Amino acid sequence: MKRTVLVLGAAAFLFAAGCGGGGGGESDVIGSDPGTPNDPGTPNDPDTPNDPGTPSDPGMPNDPGTPNDPGMPNDPGTPNDPGTPSDPGMPNDPGTPNDPGTPNDPGTPNDPGTPDDPGMPDDPGQPDQGTQPLVYTKTCDELPIAGPQGAVATDGCKTCVDTNCCTEATTCALEPACMALRLCFVDDCGQDDCYDTCEAAIPDAMDTSHAFENCMSDKCEEACAKPVNVGCTVVWPEPTVDTYTYTYSFEEVVTELNVEGATVKVCAFTDTECANPVTQGVTDSEGSVTLTIPAGPQGLDGYVEVSGDNLITTLGFYSYPDNEAVYKDGLYPRYYIVMPPTVFDMLMGAAGLTADPEKAHLIFSANDCDFDTAPGFSASVSTGDQDTKAVYTVDGSPTSTATSTSIDGGGGLINVPPGAANVITTFEPTGAKIGELPVFFRKGAITSVVLGPTPL
Repeated sequence: MKRTVLVLGAAAFLFAAGCGGGGGGESDVIGSDPGTPNDPGTPNDPDTPNDPGTPSDPGMPNDPGTPNDPGMPNDPGTPNDPGTPSDPGMPNDPGTPNDPGTPNDPGTPNDPGTPDDPGMPDDPGQPDQGTQPLVYTKTCDELPIAGPQGAVATDGCKTCVDTNCCTEATTCALEPACMALRLCFVDDCGQDDCYDTCEAAIPDAMDTSHAFENCMSDKCEEACAKPVNVGCTVVWPEPTVDTYTYTYSFEEVVTELNVEGATVKVCAFTDTECANPVTQGVTDSEGSVTLTIPAGPQGLDGYVEVSGDNLITTLGFYSYPDNEAVYKDGLYPRYYIVMPPTVFDMLMGAAGLTADPEKAHLIFSANDCDFDTAPGFSASVSTGDQDTKAVYTVDGSPTSTATSTSIDGGGGLINVPPGAANVITTFEPTGAKIGELPVFFRKGAITSVVLGPTPL
Protein backbone atom coordinates (compact mmCIF):
# COMPACT_ATOMS: atom_id res chain seq x y z
CA MET A 1 0.00 0.00 0.00
CA LYS A 2 1.85 3.11 -1.20
CA ARG A 3 1.57 6.39 0.65
CA THR A 4 1.83 9.46 -1.60
CA VAL A 5 2.31 13.02 -0.46
CA LEU A 6 1.28 14.77 -3.67
CA VAL A 7 -1.88 13.01 -4.77
CA LEU A 8 -5.27 14.28 -5.78
CA GLY A 9 -6.98 11.60 -3.76
CA ALA A 10 -7.67 10.39 -0.23
CA ALA A 11 -5.17 9.13 2.33
CA ALA A 12 -5.84 6.19 4.71
CA PHE A 13 -6.17 6.64 8.49
CA LEU A 14 -6.35 4.24 11.40
CA PHE A 15 -8.33 4.24 14.55
CA ALA A 16 -9.85 1.94 17.08
CA ALA A 17 -13.64 1.98 16.95
CA GLY A 18 -16.60 -0.31 16.29
CA CYS A 19 -20.24 -0.73 15.58
CA GLY A 20 -23.61 -1.59 17.04
CA GLY A 21 -23.48 -2.36 20.76
CA GLY A 22 -23.25 0.19 23.53
CA GLY A 23 -20.04 1.41 25.08
CA GLY A 24 -18.70 0.41 28.45
CA GLY A 25 -17.72 2.78 31.23
CA GLU A 26 -15.11 3.03 33.94
CA SER A 27 -14.95 0.37 36.63
CA ASP A 28 -16.11 1.26 40.16
CA VAL A 29 -12.91 0.60 42.04
CA ILE A 30 -14.20 1.89 45.38
CA GLY A 31 -17.92 2.22 45.85
CA SER A 32 -18.09 4.06 49.19
CA ASP A 33 -16.16 6.55 51.29
CA PRO A 34 -12.54 5.42 51.02
CA GLY A 35 -11.87 6.32 54.59
CA THR A 36 -12.52 3.74 57.40
CA PRO A 37 -15.96 2.11 57.59
CA ASN A 38 -16.40 2.50 61.36
CA ASP A 39 -13.82 5.02 62.66
CA PRO A 40 -10.53 3.22 63.29
CA GLY A 41 -10.22 4.63 66.80
CA THR A 42 -11.99 3.15 69.87
CA PRO A 43 -15.58 4.05 70.77
CA ASN A 44 -14.78 4.86 74.34
CA ASP A 45 -11.27 5.77 75.48
CA PRO A 46 -8.81 2.98 75.05
CA ASP A 47 -6.75 4.69 77.67
CA THR A 48 -2.98 4.80 77.52
CA PRO A 49 -0.15 3.52 79.71
CA ASN A 50 0.07 7.02 81.17
CA ASP A 51 -3.48 6.91 82.53
CA PRO A 52 -3.99 3.54 84.30
CA GLY A 53 -7.00 4.59 86.25
CA THR A 54 -7.59 6.00 89.83
CA PRO A 55 -8.75 4.48 93.14
CA SER A 56 -12.25 5.58 92.33
CA ASP A 57 -11.94 3.87 89.01
CA PRO A 58 -12.84 0.17 89.39
CA GLY A 59 -9.79 -0.75 87.37
CA MET A 60 -7.59 -1.78 90.45
CA PRO A 61 -4.87 -4.49 90.39
CA ASN A 62 -7.16 -6.90 92.23
CA ASP A 63 -10.20 -5.80 90.36
CA PRO A 64 -9.63 -6.19 86.65
CA GLY A 65 -12.58 -4.01 85.90
CA THR A 66 -15.21 -4.78 83.38
CA PRO A 67 -15.27 -4.89 79.59
CA ASN A 68 -16.50 -1.30 79.71
CA ASP A 69 -13.34 -0.15 81.51
CA PRO A 70 -10.33 -1.83 79.94
CA GLY A 71 -7.78 0.44 81.55
CA MET A 72 -6.28 -1.59 84.50
CA PRO A 73 -2.76 -0.99 85.78
CA ASN A 74 -1.89 -4.60 84.91
CA ASP A 75 -3.44 -4.41 81.44
CA PRO A 76 -3.50 -0.81 80.31
CA GLY A 77 -3.62 -1.75 76.61
CA THR A 78 -1.37 -0.14 74.02
CA PRO A 79 -1.98 2.16 71.10
CA ASN A 80 -1.28 -0.80 68.83
CA ASP A 81 -4.23 -2.79 70.14
CA PRO A 82 -7.12 -0.43 70.72
CA GLY A 83 -9.86 -3.00 70.20
CA THR A 84 -12.00 -4.28 73.07
CA PRO A 85 -15.14 -6.48 73.13
CA SER A 86 -17.18 -3.29 72.77
CA ASP A 87 -14.90 -2.01 70.00
CA PRO A 88 -15.62 -4.00 66.88
CA GLY A 89 -12.59 -2.51 65.14
CA MET A 90 -12.28 -3.03 61.37
CA PRO A 91 -14.09 -5.82 59.50
CA ASN A 92 -10.83 -7.46 58.40
CA ASP A 93 -8.33 -5.71 60.65
CA PRO A 94 -7.07 -3.31 58.03
CA GLY A 95 -4.25 -1.97 60.08
CA THR A 96 -3.78 0.66 62.69
CA PRO A 97 -5.22 4.14 63.33
CA ASN A 98 -2.28 5.49 61.33
CA ASP A 99 -3.27 3.50 58.25
CA PRO A 100 -7.05 3.66 57.84
CA GLY A 101 -7.04 1.83 54.48
CA THR A 102 -10.23 0.30 53.18
CA PRO A 103 -11.70 -3.16 53.78
CA ASN A 104 -10.25 -4.50 50.55
CA ASP A 105 -7.44 -2.06 49.86
CA PRO A 106 -5.67 -0.82 52.99
CA GLY A 107 -4.04 1.86 50.88
CA THR A 108 -1.81 4.53 52.32
CA PRO A 109 -2.71 7.64 54.29
CA ASN A 110 -1.60 9.88 51.43
CA ASP A 111 -3.74 8.33 48.71
CA PRO A 112 -6.89 6.72 50.11
CA GLY A 113 -8.67 7.00 46.76
CA THR A 114 -12.09 8.42 46.21
CA PRO A 115 -14.95 7.42 43.95
CA ASP A 116 -13.72 10.12 41.51
CA ASP A 117 -10.13 8.89 41.68
CA PRO A 118 -10.44 5.16 41.21
CA GLY A 119 -7.46 3.82 42.94
CA MET A 120 -3.80 3.91 43.67
CA PRO A 121 -0.76 4.08 41.37
CA ASP A 122 -0.95 0.30 41.03
CA ASP A 123 -4.61 0.50 40.07
CA PRO A 124 -5.10 3.43 37.69
CA GLY A 125 -8.60 2.45 36.75
CA GLN A 126 -9.94 2.54 33.18
CA PRO A 127 -8.10 4.47 30.43
CA ASP A 128 -9.64 7.44 28.71
CA GLN A 129 -11.53 5.75 25.90
CA GLY A 130 -11.18 8.80 23.66
CA THR A 131 -7.39 9.00 23.62
CA GLN A 132 -5.95 5.49 23.99
CA PRO A 133 -4.46 3.95 20.84
CA LEU A 134 -5.92 0.46 20.80
CA VAL A 135 -9.24 -0.79 22.18
CA TYR A 136 -12.39 1.25 22.64
CA THR A 137 -15.56 0.31 24.48
CA LYS A 138 -17.57 1.26 21.39
CA THR A 139 -17.95 -2.09 19.66
CA CYS A 140 -19.77 -3.87 16.91
CA ASP A 141 -21.42 -6.98 18.36
CA GLU A 142 -19.19 -6.41 21.41
CA LEU A 143 -16.00 -6.77 19.33
CA PRO A 144 -13.25 -4.13 19.42
CA ILE A 145 -12.46 -2.80 15.95
CA ALA A 146 -9.30 -1.11 14.66
CA GLY A 147 -9.70 1.51 11.97
CA PRO A 148 -8.71 4.95 10.60
CA GLN A 149 -8.23 7.42 13.43
CA GLY A 150 -5.58 5.81 15.60
CA ALA A 151 -5.53 7.30 19.08
CA VAL A 152 -8.07 10.00 18.36
CA ALA A 153 -11.21 8.23 17.14
CA THR A 154 -14.15 10.56 17.70
CA ASP A 155 -17.69 9.62 18.58
CA GLY A 156 -18.74 10.85 15.13
CA CYS A 157 -16.31 8.46 13.48
CA LYS A 158 -17.43 5.54 15.63
CA THR A 159 -21.08 6.29 14.93
CA CYS A 160 -20.40 6.42 11.19
CA VAL A 161 -18.61 3.07 11.30
CA ASP A 162 -21.41 1.64 13.46
CA THR A 163 -23.98 2.73 10.89
CA ASN A 164 -22.21 1.97 7.64
CA CYS A 165 -19.44 -0.60 8.09
CA CYS A 166 -20.61 -2.98 10.80
CA THR A 167 -20.55 -6.04 8.55
CA GLU A 168 -16.99 -5.40 7.41
CA ALA A 169 -15.91 -4.55 10.95
CA THR A 170 -17.37 -7.71 12.44
CA THR A 171 -15.84 -9.86 9.70
CA CYS A 172 -12.42 -8.39 10.45
CA ALA A 173 -12.80 -8.71 14.20
CA LEU A 174 -13.79 -12.38 13.94
CA GLU A 175 -10.69 -13.12 11.89
CA PRO A 176 -7.66 -13.14 14.23
CA ALA A 177 -5.20 -12.27 11.47
CA CYS A 178 -7.27 -9.28 10.35
CA MET A 179 -7.58 -8.02 13.90
CA ALA A 180 -3.83 -8.39 14.37
CA LEU A 181 -3.21 -6.42 11.17
CA ARG A 182 -5.53 -3.57 12.13
CA LEU A 183 -3.93 -3.35 15.58
CA CYS A 184 -0.49 -3.38 13.93
CA PHE A 185 -1.55 -0.32 11.94
CA VAL A 186 -2.80 1.48 15.04
CA ASP A 187 0.02 0.47 17.35
CA ASP A 188 3.07 0.72 15.08
CA CYS A 189 2.29 3.20 12.32
CA GLY A 190 4.12 6.35 13.30
CA GLN A 191 5.53 6.58 9.79
CA ASP A 192 4.11 6.00 6.32
CA ASP A 193 6.19 2.91 5.49
CA CYS A 194 4.80 0.92 8.43
CA TYR A 195 1.66 0.06 6.46
CA ASP A 196 3.73 -2.00 4.03
CA THR A 197 5.64 -3.52 6.96
CA CYS A 198 2.45 -4.59 8.74
CA GLU A 199 0.91 -6.06 5.59
CA ALA A 200 4.11 -7.94 4.75
CA ALA A 201 4.11 -9.44 8.24
CA ILE A 202 0.41 -10.46 8.12
CA PRO A 203 -0.40 -10.96 4.42
CA ASP A 204 -3.31 -13.36 4.91
CA ALA A 205 -5.48 -10.59 6.37
CA MET A 206 -5.09 -8.01 3.62
CA ASP A 207 -8.32 -8.73 1.74
CA THR A 208 -10.51 -8.59 4.83
CA SER A 209 -8.69 -5.55 6.19
CA HIS A 210 -8.96 -3.72 2.87
CA ALA A 211 -12.70 -4.39 2.73
CA PHE A 212 -13.09 -2.69 6.11
CA GLU A 213 -10.73 0.15 5.13
CA ASN A 214 -12.47 0.71 1.79
CA CYS A 215 -15.86 0.88 3.49
CA MET A 216 -14.61 3.56 5.87
CA SER A 217 -12.91 5.43 3.04
CA ASP A 218 -16.14 5.40 1.02
CA LYS A 219 -18.62 6.03 3.81
CA CYS A 220 -16.76 7.68 6.70
CA GLU A 221 -13.74 9.47 5.26
CA GLU A 222 -14.60 12.90 6.66
CA ALA A 223 -16.09 11.61 9.91
CA CYS A 224 -12.98 9.55 10.59
CA ALA A 225 -10.37 12.06 9.46
CA LYS A 226 -7.59 12.77 11.91
CA PRO A 227 -7.83 16.27 13.45
CA VAL A 228 -5.58 18.75 11.66
CA ASN A 229 -2.50 19.87 13.61
CA VAL A 230 -1.34 23.38 12.69
CA GLY A 231 -0.04 24.28 16.15
CA CYS A 232 3.67 23.78 15.48
CA THR A 233 6.20 26.60 15.32
CA VAL A 234 8.38 25.64 12.37
CA VAL A 235 12.07 26.47 12.40
CA TRP A 236 14.43 25.52 9.59
CA PRO A 237 17.94 25.50 11.05
CA GLU A 238 21.07 25.17 8.99
CA PRO A 239 21.51 21.48 8.07
CA THR A 240 23.99 19.38 10.02
CA VAL A 241 25.44 17.87 6.81
CA ASP A 242 26.48 19.29 3.43
CA THR A 243 24.58 16.78 1.29
CA TYR A 244 21.73 14.31 1.57
CA THR A 245 21.39 10.97 -0.18
CA TYR A 246 17.72 10.97 -1.08
CA THR A 247 15.46 8.71 -3.14
CA TYR A 248 12.86 10.50 -5.25
CA SER A 249 9.90 8.35 -6.35
CA PHE A 250 7.31 9.46 -8.88
CA GLU A 251 3.91 8.20 -10.00
CA GLU A 252 1.30 9.35 -12.46
CA VAL A 253 -1.47 11.31 -10.77
CA VAL A 254 -4.56 9.40 -11.93
CA THR A 255 -3.35 5.83 -12.48
CA GLU A 256 -0.80 5.93 -9.63
CA LEU A 257 1.52 3.91 -11.87
CA ASN A 258 5.27 4.19 -11.32
CA VAL A 259 6.91 6.56 -13.79
CA GLU A 260 9.87 4.76 -15.34
CA GLY A 261 12.47 6.50 -17.50
CA ALA A 262 11.88 10.07 -16.29
CA THR A 263 14.89 12.38 -16.13
CA VAL A 264 15.35 13.91 -12.69
CA LYS A 265 17.69 16.91 -12.36
CA VAL A 266 18.70 18.82 -9.25
CA CYS A 267 19.14 22.52 -9.98
CA ALA A 268 20.21 25.66 -8.14
CA PHE A 269 17.36 28.01 -7.28
CA THR A 270 18.93 30.73 -9.44
CA ASP A 271 19.16 28.38 -12.46
CA THR A 272 15.52 28.74 -13.44
CA GLU A 273 15.96 26.81 -16.71
CA CYS A 274 18.12 24.12 -15.06
CA ALA A 275 20.79 24.64 -17.71
CA ASN A 276 23.55 23.44 -15.36
CA PRO A 277 22.16 20.68 -13.12
CA VAL A 278 24.02 19.88 -9.92
CA THR A 279 23.28 16.18 -10.41
CA GLN A 280 20.79 14.06 -12.32
CA GLY A 281 19.51 10.53 -12.86
CA VAL A 282 16.79 8.44 -14.50
CA THR A 283 13.94 6.69 -12.66
CA ASP A 284 13.88 2.89 -12.58
CA SER A 285 10.97 0.47 -12.89
CA GLU A 286 9.82 1.49 -9.41
CA GLY A 287 9.69 5.12 -10.48
CA SER A 288 12.64 5.90 -8.20
CA VAL A 289 16.08 7.45 -8.45
CA THR A 290 18.60 8.03 -5.65
CA LEU A 291 20.69 11.20 -5.81
CA THR A 292 23.20 13.06 -3.67
CA ILE A 293 21.69 16.52 -3.28
CA PRO A 294 22.93 19.75 -1.65
CA ALA A 295 21.43 20.32 1.81
CA GLY A 296 19.74 23.57 2.75
CA PRO A 297 17.46 24.83 5.54
CA GLN A 298 14.44 24.24 3.29
CA GLY A 299 15.56 20.63 2.61
CA LEU A 300 17.00 20.53 -0.90
CA ASP A 301 19.08 23.63 -1.54
CA GLY A 302 17.46 24.30 -4.91
CA TYR A 303 14.72 22.43 -6.71
CA VAL A 304 14.21 19.21 -8.67
CA GLU A 305 13.12 19.12 -12.31
CA VAL A 306 11.30 16.05 -13.62
CA SER A 307 10.76 15.57 -17.36
CA GLY A 308 10.19 12.77 -19.82
CA ASP A 309 8.27 11.51 -22.79
CA ASN A 310 4.60 12.34 -22.48
CA LEU A 311 5.12 14.30 -19.22
CA ILE A 312 4.58 17.96 -18.41
CA THR A 313 7.85 19.21 -16.93
CA THR A 314 7.47 19.53 -13.17
CA LEU A 315 9.57 21.72 -10.84
CA GLY A 316 9.54 20.34 -7.30
CA PHE A 317 10.05 22.57 -4.24
CA TYR A 318 9.47 20.02 -1.48
CA SER A 319 9.84 21.37 2.04
CA TYR A 320 8.42 20.05 5.32
CA PRO A 321 8.02 21.08 8.96
CA ASP A 322 11.12 18.97 9.74
CA ASN A 323 13.30 18.71 6.64
CA GLU A 324 16.11 16.68 8.20
CA ALA A 325 13.60 14.04 9.27
CA VAL A 326 12.74 13.57 5.59
CA TYR A 327 16.01 14.16 3.77
CA LYS A 328 18.62 13.07 6.32
CA ASP A 329 16.83 10.46 8.44
CA GLY A 330 14.77 8.98 5.63
CA LEU A 331 11.46 9.20 7.49
CA TYR A 332 8.10 9.61 5.76
CA PRO A 333 9.07 8.14 2.35
CA ARG A 334 6.65 9.21 -0.33
CA TYR A 335 5.77 9.31 -4.02
CA TYR A 336 5.55 12.64 -5.85
CA ILE A 337 3.18 13.08 -8.76
CA VAL A 338 3.70 14.02 -12.38
CA MET A 339 1.18 14.01 -15.19
CA PRO A 340 0.87 13.64 -18.96
CA PRO A 341 -0.61 16.59 -20.92
CA THR A 342 -3.76 14.59 -21.69
CA VAL A 343 -4.42 14.00 -17.99
CA PHE A 344 -3.85 17.68 -17.21
CA ASP A 345 -6.34 18.70 -19.91
CA MET A 346 -8.86 16.17 -18.59
CA LEU A 347 -8.56 17.56 -15.05
CA MET A 348 -8.97 21.14 -16.32
CA GLY A 349 -12.07 20.14 -18.23
CA ALA A 350 -13.53 18.45 -15.15
CA ALA A 351 -12.97 21.67 -13.20
CA GLY A 352 -14.47 23.81 -15.96
CA LEU A 353 -11.22 25.73 -16.55
CA THR A 354 -8.96 26.43 -19.53
CA ALA A 355 -5.18 26.51 -19.19
CA ASP A 356 -3.34 29.46 -20.72
CA PRO A 357 -0.26 28.15 -22.63
CA GLU A 358 1.61 31.36 -21.74
CA LYS A 359 1.20 30.76 -18.02
CA ALA A 360 2.44 28.25 -15.48
CA HIS A 361 0.56 26.13 -12.95
CA LEU A 362 0.84 24.91 -9.36
CA ILE A 363 -0.09 21.53 -7.87
CA PHE A 364 0.11 20.72 -4.18
CA SER A 365 -0.82 18.35 -1.40
CA ALA A 366 -1.62 19.79 2.01
CA ASN A 367 0.32 18.34 4.97
CA ASP A 368 -0.04 19.44 8.60
CA CYS A 369 2.55 19.52 11.40
CA ASP A 370 2.35 15.72 11.71
CA PHE A 371 3.00 15.14 7.97
CA ASP A 372 -0.64 14.04 7.59
CA THR A 373 -2.93 15.00 4.71
CA ALA A 374 -4.87 18.06 5.82
CA PRO A 375 -8.30 19.50 4.97
CA GLY A 376 -9.03 23.20 5.41
CA PHE A 377 -5.88 24.59 3.72
CA SER A 378 -6.11 27.19 0.97
CA ALA A 379 -3.34 28.25 -1.42
CA SER A 380 -2.55 31.58 -2.99
CA VAL A 381 0.43 32.97 -4.86
CA SER A 382 1.95 36.40 -4.37
CA THR A 383 2.02 37.12 -8.12
CA GLY A 384 -1.45 35.81 -8.99
CA ASP A 385 -3.61 37.86 -11.32
CA GLN A 386 -7.22 37.87 -12.53
CA ASP A 387 -6.60 34.73 -14.59
CA THR A 388 -5.21 32.70 -11.67
CA LYS A 389 -7.83 30.22 -10.45
CA ALA A 390 -7.80 27.79 -7.53
CA VAL A 391 -8.79 24.13 -7.90
CA TYR A 392 -9.28 21.66 -5.04
CA THR A 393 -10.09 17.98 -5.13
CA VAL A 394 -13.25 16.72 -3.46
CA ASP A 395 -13.92 12.98 -3.47
CA GLY A 396 -10.99 12.61 -5.86
CA SER A 397 -12.34 15.03 -8.49
CA PRO A 398 -11.16 18.60 -9.16
CA THR A 399 -13.57 21.47 -8.61
CA SER A 400 -13.20 25.23 -8.94
CA THR A 401 -16.05 25.92 -6.49
CA ALA A 402 -14.32 24.70 -3.31
CA THR A 403 -12.41 27.25 -1.23
CA SER A 404 -9.97 24.95 0.60
CA THR A 405 -8.66 21.41 0.63
CA SER A 406 -10.98 18.56 1.49
CA ILE A 407 -9.86 15.41 3.23
CA ASP A 408 -8.23 14.57 -0.12
CA GLY A 409 -5.67 17.31 0.61
CA GLY A 410 -5.01 18.01 -3.07
CA GLY A 411 -5.36 21.00 -5.32
CA GLY A 412 -3.67 23.55 -7.52
CA LEU A 413 -3.56 27.05 -8.96
CA ILE A 414 -4.06 27.43 -12.69
CA ASN A 415 -2.62 30.18 -14.90
CA VAL A 416 0.06 31.65 -12.67
CA PRO A 417 2.37 34.29 -14.24
CA PRO A 418 5.89 32.93 -14.84
CA GLY A 419 8.66 34.12 -12.54
CA ALA A 420 9.58 34.10 -8.85
CA ALA A 421 6.74 34.09 -6.31
CA ASN A 422 5.74 32.97 -2.83
CA VAL A 423 3.16 30.24 -2.29
CA ILE A 424 1.06 31.15 0.77
CA THR A 425 -0.82 28.62 2.91
CA THR A 426 -3.85 29.72 4.94
CA PHE A 427 -5.73 27.55 7.44
CA GLU A 428 -9.28 28.52 6.55
CA PRO A 429 -11.03 27.53 9.82
CA THR A 430 -9.07 30.30 11.60
CA GLY A 431 -8.01 32.48 8.68
CA ALA A 432 -4.39 32.29 9.88
CA LYS A 433 -1.47 32.26 7.49
CA ILE A 434 0.61 29.20 8.42
CA GLY A 435 3.11 28.98 5.57
CA GLU A 436 4.95 30.95 2.90
CA LEU A 437 7.39 29.24 0.52
CA PRO A 438 9.56 30.92 -2.15
CA VAL A 439 9.35 29.18 -5.55
CA PHE A 440 9.32 30.15 -9.19
CA PHE A 441 7.11 29.36 -12.15
CA ARG A 442 8.22 28.47 -15.68
CA LYS A 443 6.01 28.99 -18.73
CA GLY A 444 4.18 25.78 -19.62
CA ALA A 445 5.56 23.88 -16.61
CA ILE A 446 4.01 22.77 -13.33
CA THR A 447 5.46 23.89 -10.01
CA SER A 448 4.85 21.29 -7.29
CA VAL A 449 4.95 21.96 -3.53
CA VAL A 450 3.91 20.54 -0.18
CA LEU A 451 1.35 23.02 1.15
CA GLY A 452 1.68 23.46 4.89
CA PRO A 453 3.44 25.09 7.86
CA THR A 454 6.74 26.89 7.25
CA PRO A 455 8.78 29.43 9.22
CA LEU A 456 7.04 32.82 9.19
